[in-house]
Amino acid sequence: MVFESLVADLLNRFLGDFVDNLDSSQLNIGIWGGDVKLDNLQVKETALDDFDLPIKLKYGYLSSLVLKIPWKNLYNEPVIATIDGLNLIVVPNKGVVYSEEKALKNLQEIKQKTLARLEEARKERRKPKDPQADTFAEKMVTQIIKNLQVSVSNIHVRFEDRYTNRHRPFAMGVTLEKLDFKTTDENWKETIHKDVVKIIYKLVSLQNLAVYWNSSAEFISDLDNKETIRKKLQETIHNGKNRPIGYKYILEPIQMEAKLKLNQKPETDGSNWTIPKIDLAVDMHSLSLAIGKFQYQDVLLFLEAQERFNAASQYLKYRPNLNEFKGHYKTWWRFAYTAILEEKVRRRRNNWSWDRMKKHRDLVKKYQKAWVRRQTEASPGAEVEATIKEAEKKLDVFNVNVARQQAEMDIDRQGLTRQEDKPQGWVAWGKSWFGGGGPEQSADAKHKKDGKDIGSQFQAAMTPEEKSKLFEAIDYQENIPPTNYPKEFVENKFEFKLGQVAIVVDGAISMQLLQLKANVEQRPSAGAMHVESSIQQLRMDGCGSEVIRVRDPSIPWMSFLLDTNPLKGDYDQLVKLAIAPINIKYQAAAINNAIDVFKPPESVRLNQLTALAMSRYEEVKTRSVTGLAHAVEHRSRLVLDVQIYPARVYISEGGSFNAEKPTLLADMGLLSVVTVDTSSVKTDGMDKLSALMEKAYDRFHVKLSNVVIAFADNVDTAEKCVFQKESPLHVLKPTGLDIQIHKSSIDDLRLAKMRVIGDLPDIVVGISDVRLIGLMKLALSIPTPKPDEKTEAEKKLEEVPVAKIKDRAKMRTIMEAEEMEEDETQKEEEEEGDKKKKTSEQQVQIELDLRLNQIGVIVYRKDAILCDVSILKMACKLQMRTFDMVVTAELGSIRVSLPEFNSLDSRRPHLYLIDNDELEGALMTLKFVQANPESPFFHTEYHSTEQAIDFTFTKLAVSLHQEGVLELKAFGEALQAQLNELQKDKPEGEKLEETARKISKRLSESVLSIASAGTEKEKKQRKKTVAALAQEADTSRNIKQKIKASFGSLSLLIGTQKSLETSLAIENINAKVKMTEKAMEVVATLRAISMEDCTQGAVYKKLLSVTGSDDMLRFDFVQYQRNDAQRALMHSSDVDMVVKMRLAQMRFVFLNLWLARLMAWIAPFQNEAVRAAQAAQAAAAEKAATAAQNVKQIMEQSPPRIQLDVILEAPFIVVPRLSTSRDVIVLHLGRLAVKVSRVVKI
Repeated sequence: MVFESLVADLLNRFLGDFVDNLDSSQLNIGIWGGDVKLDNLQVKETALDDFDLPIKLKYGYLSSLVLKIPWKNLYNEPVIATIDGLNLIVVPNKGVVYSEEKALKNLQEIKQKTLARLEEARKERRKPKDPQADTFAEKMVTQIIKNLQVSVSNIHVRFEDRYTNRHRPFAMGVTLEKLDFKTTDENWKETIHKDVVKIIYKLVSLQNLAVYWNSSAEFISDLDNKETIRKKLQETIHNGKNRPIGYKYILEPIQMEAKLKLNQKPETDGSNWTIPKIDLAVDMHSLSLAIGKFQYQDVLLFLEAQERFNAASQYLKYRPNLNEFKGHYKTWWRFAYTAILEEKVRRRRNNWSWDRMKKHRDLVKKYQKAWVRRQTEASPGAEVEATIKEAEKKLDVFNVNVARQQAEMDIDRQGLTRQEDKPQGWVAWGKSWFGGGGPEQSADAKHKKDGKDIGSQFQAAMTPEEKSKLFEAIDYQENIPPTNYPKEFVENKFEFKLGQVAIVVDGAISMQLLQLKANVEQRPSAGAMHVESSIQQLRMDGCGSEVIRVRDPSIPWMSFLLDTNPLKGDYDQLVKLAIAPINIKYQAAAINNAIDVFKPPESVRLNQLTALAMSRYEEVKTRSVTGLAHAVEHRSRLVLDVQIYPARVYISEGGSFNAEKPTLLADMGLLSVVTVDTSSVKTDGMDKLSALMEKAYDRFHVKLSNVVIAFADNVDTAEKCVFQKESPLHVLKPTGLDIQIHKSSIDDLRLAKMRVIGDLPDIVVGISDVRLIGLMKLALSIPTPKPDEKTEAEKKLEEVPVAKIKDRAKMRTIMEAEEMEEDETQKEEEEEGDKKKKTSEQQVQIELDLRLNQIGVIVYRKDAILCDVSILKMACKLQMRTFDMVVTAELGSIRVSLPEFNSLDSRRPHLYLIDNDELEGALMTLKFVQANPESPFFHTEYHSTEQAIDFTFTKLAVSLHQEGVLELKAFGEALQAQLNELQKDKPEGEKLEETARKISKRLSESVLSIASAGTEKEKKQRKKTVAALAQEADTSRNIKQKIKASFGSLSLLIGTQKSLETSLAIENINAKVKMTEKAMEVVATLRAISMEDCTQGAVYKKLLSVTGSDDMLRFDFVQYQRNDAQRALMHSSDVDMVVKMRLAQMRFVFLNLWLARLMAWIAPFQNEAVRAAQAAQAAAAEKAATAAQNVKQIMEQSPPRIQLDVILEAPFIVVPRLSTSRDVIVLHLGRLAVKVSRVVKI
């Protein structure tokens, strides 16, 4: 046999690097005899030094290593490996010394692994795997599993860290009592198969695998005696019975058993394809995870330390070999200077030098040619290998990969034959299996220290005689095609059982998932899979009290079914998910304790970790979108059935669940998502094309029903009212959601990619004064987490980045070139994106058609309705296309009613403070169109308008009912007094003032930061040259925004419970606004304002009216936008602003009696009116002062040129002698006209 020397060489090479007291001669003798036994091995403390890791080995010991290799019958008898008593202690490596040779070697190895993965992916894309090679690999793996038996026991690997947190050093470790990988018979009894068997039985047994994390730990590595260390490590291995004292486990001991059945020949087992090829059953008793406050903080601090290490690795080559700062300040400053100079300044200058760019381009071309020869020639020569080695050393992965792709195109263009396409023997596979690699591997990666690799030695050892024995042992024959299994054959079967999963937050909550099961069946020949899984129970406790329970323990809490490509059925994919109803009882103490546990230390800032998580999220999101696109492209019949039954949330007064206390109950409703059968879609009356287009959508029906929130004096009362359609205890009346989501299954310009259609839920909130006080009392009674020293407002302000002086200096000195490069790159990317956008067609991306019938708030006083506020009949339609977005929205009506009072409008049964007539149509309609100027239809269909808004307001009536308004005022004041009474026990006092001072200080800092950032932006903007500005598209003729608004009428009714006194109406307001880059134009008109005296017997009904048929007010305004350069070129006749206004004549009848009634109506609100007037006067004075200052500044800097054309008709005033007299005094004050015939500067 020649394999003995190969195994001896491998073991000597591996163990020699890591074991201190290895006797190579004895190892060789043991291997040749087939029985190796090594005891009491000391692991070298330098075992990890070659890897340049931030850790190093402080202690290592291996009690026993036993190998039994049956050389005489290697292919049929088992190989037994036993490892016992491996103990390691690892500590942080604070003395990492940079080695350029090691760094380059590690960098090259990483690069070669990446290139190997890319090359393997390329091969798979251009040439599918040979099924015969797969069969050989499969049979080889099966043979290894059959013959290999492994036993590992008493493992303890410990990490001790006194540097991450010097005040609280920690130790974490992994312990394993035993792991067995044994061959058994069909009864799972250990055995040794010497004869050929049809089914191989393997039993994997895992005993007490655990992970601990001890904060404020005593370090075992501090002990002086190595034997004492070994005993201590062995004693602290958890054996399932005796728990080591003082050890806190984040992963409690795991006990698992896996049973594997391998059917070597399903086609000849005589079972008629009923026995799977692989049958794996995994049974785990429990999986328990636990974490405490100190453990969580230690984990974050450790991750932050690793983040610092990774950030510093870039500059490790310049770092001095020092661990102290004191006395070495000059050395450390020199390090900082050198690091920035080499990595920022010189690297950037070198990257953009012409000499380097030419050398880089020449090297890429040489590599491309050499790669063509490597791929197509059997012996390309030493010169080619040297070129490839040099290029792969100097070029990065991206450039190497691009060069390889270009070389592949050259091979196809020239019609050359690749070496991989030529017939190769099975030995090439064997060489790659044992680590040799393919011909694309570089020469330096092929050889180890002695000049031989494993693949070469395996090839030398595999003589024709050995090859024949191997083929016979694994039952493999060359040139025989693999067996084709029938579609109904279940080739792989997996069963997983887990008794419970426990997640414990120390001192806060404990969650349990009980009886987890999963069954997976695969039929690869049909591309089919069947998955069933379930979780029987979900429980959560907090501080000894129930938090979550399944309402009906007899049914599984969660059940899931996935079935693809079934043998029978009218679907391609079936997904079913059902989640049973649960009760959630809020426990404030548990939640507050959990928040306290997961509160990170103030010093932790995991920037890189957060960035990595976000990049991974984006990657997963992108892959999900890609997968969805693939699924749509290869459309399959999907049946989706998701049923999530309602969860109930109980929040009791005091923050701890108590069935006898006032409780807020929220029933979250039943959520269902099901597939709509396209055959049921009605297409009657449609033409053939429209019917086909309607059936081209995958339709999903999303329904949420019976969401309700109730508040009652106890839990029983609250639960009873949940099932009632109407109840005074409802805070949120029963509501739901009913929409359909349509996803286009084909790519057609006439089809919207996605449509969302349906009705949003009615939202009606009912609350009385008593229950509102009860809710506030409940909210204030719930304990909240202890506040931090910093308030939430301060934290929000901290999010504003404060510009540092050194950053601004650096931006001014060494990064100007980088800014220019970034600007050019960004501009090129934008131009490229614009080109792609222009080539795409105008297709609807998404369509929304949603309706909401009602949003309402009902305020009760005891059991009677005091006020009812309703917003009715809302609708929104949205269509988003490639180059535009169209939104149409409407609001039917707004109503605020007080049923206790008489209406001021005779058409209404009771008082409506705000009301509109539905016969007039929707109260408000809005149409918004946003168009992209790059659209091919921008000038034709959109009339060169980027944004167009069309707003219509029909008619609204406001009733100022004296008694009604006073009643609301009294109700609000009484309610506010009760709320103040509840809150008076929680004074803020000095704390609020101190917080305000802190916020004010931080706000000023933030404002300065924003101002400095804005200054930097302005400087960067001013860097643009005139040539760059000249290249920008001329968009001056584009209309940036066009607004058209129409207001029908607004009527105001003033009166009392007895009668209507006065009515005021504002009618027909129209406004048009057009904004371009050069000007803004406004045209507004007001048709009329009228006021009537509605008291009975009034002689003068019309108090205020417009005389004549003209509009009461017309206002035309144009403002031109010019920059300083354009202003300098203005002609004397040019203006900055044009104002034209016309005011029609008004007729006003002054009645003293009417004025007295109006003052009497206002009298009860006198105090509020005075305060409002004072506040308005102060605000107006402040704004007036600011406006005056602004006007003064503008006039001093650049006085505007204004053209005026104003005509004001003075009012026609009628003053009767008495309100009932026809004798009057008439005042006509004439006409005021202001017109600027020549443009002047004001």
